[in-house]
Amino acid sequence: MASTRVVIRMTSTMVAETFQKKLAMAALAAFLVLFPARFMAAETTPADSLSDGDKQCLGCHGSDGLTKELPGGKTLSLHVPGDAFAKSMHGVLGCAACHAEVDLKTHPQKSKAIASSREFSVEMAKIMRRLPRRGATT
Repeated sequence: MASTRVVIRMTSTMVAETFQKKLAMAALAAFLVLFPARFMAAETTPADSLSDGDKQCLGCHGSDGLTKELPGGKTLSLHVPGDAFAKSMHGVLGCAACHAEVDLKTHPQKSKAIASSREFSVEMAKIMRRLPRRGATT
């Protein structure tokens, strides 16, 4: 009877050790599969999810220092940070929602008269009023 208990204890210990080894191997296998995928996913940015047209716009407008000279020696920044744009409501709407007059085949235009940054802001605000509101039902 005593020898039967020893065999049962040894067998249950062996089962537990085998289970722990298999569990460790499964965890290692999962790590090796998922760890490289995590690095591949980290290589994408929010701007990567934009449309081809928006990516084309950001090809220039995503560059720091892109400006337009205004009368009186002032400048208007034309820089649009790609990731910030993509994360905002602007990314959902796309560039053409506000800039429908822009034809990518002929852009940039030779010159578009903008009297001041204030005039530009007022014109953009008029366009924004025509766009659907977030959460609005139609």
